[in-house]
Amino acid sequence: FERILPSNFKLFRNMKRALSIILIMVIPTFIFAQNYRLSLQAGYGTYSLGNMRAALGDAWNYHAGLGIKKVDDFPGFLNYSATAEMYLSSMHLLGINYAYYFTGGHNYKRDYSGEYSLKIPVNASRIGIQYKFIFLSKDRLKYFAQARGGFVFSNMKTIEHIAINNVDSVSNTQKDTSSTLFLEPSLGLSYNLGNGFSLDSSIGWQFDITSEFLTKKYSYMYWTGLRLLVGIAYEF
Repeated sequence: FERILPSNFKLFRNMKRALSIILIMVIPTFIFAQNYRLSLQAGYGTYSLGNMRAALGDAWNYHAGLGIKKVDDFPGFLNYSATAEMYLSSMHLLGINYAYYFTGGHNYKRDYSGEYSLKIPVNASRIGIQYKFIFLSKDRLKYFAQARGGFVFSNMKTIEHIAINNVDSVSNTQKDTSSTLFLEPSLGLSYNLGNGFSLDSSIGWQFDITSEFLTKKYSYMYWTGLRLLVGIAYEF
């Protein structure tokens, strides 16, 4: 274990450095591009978050005799995305992408004697580079393959509250963060609405690097899962 940890962490650090350099190089090239494309998307995502579910399950098992219920178990939820692209040619686009995710878990019980609540809301900001290849154009439709890669920065808050009626109550809040790298291949289509506007849709799968050795933390949060997006784009 001691031999594996330093080498893998060094690899992770080098990958972050390389992606940072690429982002720094991509952003200035927007100044010299001739054609641009801006888009906003919203959609549905599923999230692995296996260790978050395990933590919620351990807390539930610990208090199993009290009849506590799992209200939420980090379900798939809405996510949002914004992209700025430049045309390298009529078929190739390069850009930067930002996305925001959020979900949460909740154990809860309330009766005549008191109340117990454990909430674990989590959210993430994702930023990276994007390459798009338009492999087919037909009338108003364009079909494309797309690849995204970059960083995911996650935030977690644990809020636990216990109250005994007419006696006392105790609350405790903890916060934590983690970061990882991601890759997201996807396929999609764009429908030209005219006047520079188009309607986009895509389906993809986000892969997060899932090694504890890379983050050196046990509170890592991974958002691997399905990505379904629809949105509006404007070209100029």
